[in-house]
Amino acid sequence: MVIGLGLQLWYWPQLPEQVATHFDAQGNPNDWMGKLPATLLAAGLVTLLPLFFIGIGQVIGWLPVCIINLPQRQYWLATERRADTLQWMTGWMMWLTVSITVFMVAINHLTFLANRDAQPLSVAWFWGMLGGFLLWTFVLVLVMLRRFAKPM
Repeated sequence: MVIGLGLQLWYWPQLPEQVATHFDAQGNPNDWMGKLPATLLAAGLVTLLPLFFIGIGQVIGWLPVCIINLPQRQYWLATERRADTLQWMTGWMMWLTVSITVFMVAINHLTFLANRDAQPLSVAWFWGMLGGFLLWTFVLVLVMLRRFAKPM
């Protein structure tokens, strides 16, 4: 989050008054916002979205077992395993939060570069980042499913 906010400050003086905020499949801008609202939106997303996910990780411990969607939840959330399970899930949620934040900061960086240089967004970098993010998310889901597979 700090890096994302730092990039906001770094690029602020370099941005045009109208900032491209959306791009088509070829990287050409097709929607714009004023510099201040676009920067505030990006800064808000890079801080509030991670805080939201961190909050989910913290709140999950307060939820009744019937609300938590987890394979074999009656086993994993039984009194003797509940604390360990919730601690593991909180750690897993932190890794997911870090991934989402890194992805958002990277996309913001691409957007800043496109605006600063008045060039199309680099679609090769965008698709590479999106592919990496989706692959990492897939790995995280597999780790969770494996962790909470049928108990032995």
